[in-house]
Amino acid sequence: MPYCAVLGNGNKIILHRNKKTVSVISLGHLRKHSLGMSPTKDKGFGTVKTTQQIGISPERLRYWEKLGIVKPKYLQYGTRKFRRYSREDIHKAAFVKLLVDVEKYSLAGAMRKLEAKEGDKT
Repeated sequence: MPYCAVLGNGNKIILHRNKKTVSVISLGHLRKHSLGMSPTKDKGFGTVKTTQQIGISPERLRYWEKLGIVKPKYLQYGTRKFRRYSREDIHKAAFVKLLVDVEKYSLAGAMRKLEAKEGDKT
């Protein structure tokens, strides 16, 4: 039976169990032109836009950065540095959010699942 999670912006991500594995079927809301979410001159997405799309707090996203789940680029403007998240970072964070919130994985378990998923791609 598929699971569905509603993100903070009202969009849905659908998970489907297939022989005790979880795969993300639909991440269409992360396409470049949907809901006005497009990277600023291909430099990535800011923290506010990223957290709104995924439906998590900025603090949670920064904590996941400390753990290595997402790895934003830092752009410097004058004396300030700004985090810029790639589409890959957003997909990873959305996947971990679903595992933690819907599938009730621990954060450590979700990180292992994400690593296994990334290992399958190579």
